Amino acid sequence: MNTKSRDERIWRNQIEPTFGGMRLGDLRRSAIAAWVAELSGGLAPATVVRALAVLRKMLDDAARAPRGAEPARSRPQSVAAGHAAGRLATASLTA
Repeated sequence: MNTKSRDERIWRNQIEPTFGGMRLGDLRRSAIAAWVAELSGGLAPATVVRALAVLRKMLDDAARAPRGAEPARSRPQSVAAGHAAGRLATASLTA
């Protein structure tokens, strides 16, 4: 499985169910910590680390996106690419 496919699967299975409907401004460190703790209860440590890395990349991209940038497509084009400013995707995380 390539990086793009793996990261999209992580988005669908681990990130979107928890944060997909959340506005970026409402996201708190405590929510991320609780999410990591929840994932740690049922997933391999490497999977948890990868999920957190994907979320971090998405948030970094959102922070760098110009204010008022067009919202992203309905799912990440390439979570691994590192240059899609709106790749926070589905998201209401960018709304």
